[in-house]
Amino acid sequence: ESSEDSTEVTTVIVDEVKKITDDQVQLDFDTTHFYVRKIIGHFGSFMLCSVLGLLCFYFFTLKNKKAVIISISIGLIVAVVSELLQLLSEGRSCEIRDMLIDYSGYLFGTIFTLLIICLIKKHKKAYN
Repeated sequence: ESSEDSTEVTTVIVDEVKKITDDQVQLDFDTTHFYVRKIIGHFGSFMLCSVLGLLCFYFFTLKNKKAVIISISIGLIVAVVSELLQLLSEGRSCEIRDMLIDYSGYLFGTIFTLLIICLIKKHKKAYN
């Protein structure tokens, strides 16, 4: 199902690029499909999990460095475990590259969220 979804997304992207560029830019379907799966499927989903996880820790429990440390530790554990679980599924494989992409997305989301929190704090201080 996931492969079918990413194939549909890739088809839309390739078709839209052709329309926008009047067929002057040709995207290789397989390469585009690889990036759709890795960037949206791995990096993007872990980035979103990071943002939501860190916000939960930060606003509901810890408002300090512990929230960040716990969050990035959980991100690493989930990235590794989610790939290891694929060893149990027929036709799937466990890839170190995917673990790294997952965790990179998680770290990017953490940094992005921390920047937003800092900007909000700075903005509040300026108006107080």
